[in-house]
Amino acid sequence: MLVGHPIFWILAAAVLAPLFAEIPIGFKVPVVVLEVVLGIVIGPHVLNLVQFDGFVVTMFTIGMATTLLMAGMELDFAEIKGRPLILAVGGWTVSVLLGVTVVGLLHVIPQVHAPLMVTLAMCTTGLGVLIPIFRDSDLLRTAFGRFVMASGTLGEVGPIVAMSLLLSEHYSTWQEGGFLLAFLAIVAIAIAVGVAARPPRILAMLNRHMHMSTQLPLRISMLMLAEFPSAFPDHG
Repeated sequence: MLVGHPIFWILAAAVLAPLFAEIPIGFKVPVVVLEVVLGIVIGPHVLNLVQFDGFVVTMFTIGMATTLLMAGMELDFAEIKGRPLILAVGGWTVSVLLGVTVVGLLHVIPQVHAPLMVTLAMCTTGLGVLIPIFRDSDLLRTAFGRFVMASGTLGEVGPIVAMSLLLSEHYSTWQEGGFLLAFLAIVAIAIAVGVAARPPRILAMLNRHMHMSTQLPLRISMLMLAEFPSAFPDHG
């Protein structure tokens, strides 16, 4: 039996979170918020039921990658283009400027060292947290939801791009920029090919399996996640 094993406590938190969300307290707390709170409670800084090492670290990395994948699948760029995206770019730019200002003020305080990471953290949006909240509240496809999703997308992608360019120690900024442009070109080509080349037989086969116990598209997605070296730091 797994009772007392770290995996047991993680699964118990996953079950308790939606149950706690059903408790009538006058307002509804998003399940994802309760999941975060329960994760803190069972973690090493409170009850110490789960230590962040070994198998848990690997599952954490895979879980984060899966969350980002699911968030990306919920995004429809056709719905956020135009004014939502323009406002998102302006909003994120203001967030970066505010972050730089705060970090600059912190540097005035003796013995306080605020690295660039603090600036990026202050202008980062957890899109993987926002999307479950909006989906469960039926707000994802509303006008308000489109504006929030546009802002969340910039707040997720912007810091990732900035970190790849500014915080890397293996390559110069120009090399990182070149790698980033090459990656974006590959993504653009993949999107173009994926939109133009939609073999009906393959689509029909994937759609059929998606509604069967095999759920082949889900298995393919998990295989793609396993291909990322970052998912298995000990083997990448």
